[in-house]
Order: sequence, then C-alpha cells, then structure tokens
Amino acid sequence: QGLFSVTLQKPLRQSSLYDEIVTATTRLPTLPAELTSPTELAHNKHLRVLVADDVMMNQLLAQKLLEKSGYSVACVSSGKEAVERMRAEKFDLILMDCQMPEMDGYEATRDLRADSHPEIRDVPIVALTANAMAGDQERCFEAGMDDYLSKPLKRERLVETLNRWIGSTRDQNPKLRRRAA
Repeated sequence: QGLFSVTLQKPLRQSSLYDEIVTATTRLPTLPAELTSPTELAHNKHLRVLVADDVMMNQLLAQKLLEKSGYSVACVSSGKEAVERMRAEKFDLILMDCQMPEMDGYEATRDLRADSHPEIRDVPIVALTANAMAGDQERCFEAGMDDYLSKPLKRERLVETLNRWIGSTRDQNPKLRRRAA
C-alpha cells in the first residue's frame, strides 16, 4: 500500500477530510478476542456512553472507536452540555475532556458529583486529556473523575477502561461494588 493511508482529491471538502482522518486513525490492529467477542458486543449494545469534547475530530474518533466496540454514543461540546444531557438522559459512562469552553471537565464533574440523584452522581467519569504531566491524574481524581485516558485515544486501552467501569469486568471493581452497596 505504500506510505499513504489515503489520497484526497482537490478541491478538498472539510467533511471528506474529517471522514478520511477518522477512518485512517481507526484502522487499528484487531483486538484480542476477549475485547471484541460477540458476547461482549451484545452486552455493550445496551450501554450508553456520553462523549464530552469540544474538538469535533476527537468526538468523531471516540464515537467511531466506541461504536466499533458495540456501544451507543452521544456527543456534546462542553461541560455545561454534558451536565444538561446527563440530567435529561441516562448514560452508563462519560468520557470527559478536561479542557473545554464554557465549563471545563473538572467543573462539570464536580457539578455531577454534587447532584442529589444517584443515577447522575454515581455514573463513572473517565477523563480525556492531552496532558500527560505528573499532576494531571491527581487533578482529575480530585475533581471526582474515576479514571484517566490520554489522547490520542487507543482502542485497546479505551475498551479495557470501559470494561473496567461498565463492561464484563465491572463486578470485579471494588469501587463499583462499594457504590452498589
């Protein structure tokens, strides 16, 4: 195939560029069978993930990776929208970008954790951040986030993280067992 994943024709349309970038970045090696088995995909089909990220390309990438793993996905562009959407609909997990306009992911997480309804307050929140500095994880956890993923997203790591919080390995997670008690 050579050095290129795709060639584009001029004049270039923004939508075709997005489509090709998402397609090229999600062409990943096949995951181990335990991450993509028909049973796992069927289980995931009933699980809803909210992606909160202000960069459309990041939303598209996360959505494509999640849908390939069988999840139902909705996307919003700010922390404020994430809080509003959580109060209007039921989601099983939130992927929350830390740096967004209007209300960042830290503030949105604190707002959700303060909610009086357990179906909102107790939803697992996984931080998405381009920062890989030593204090970044601690800042996410202090805000109330449950886990942490660095960008760019890698499908295998994403699936492992979601399985830990809402997938087949959920019952082995002591933090979640405490929540259910």
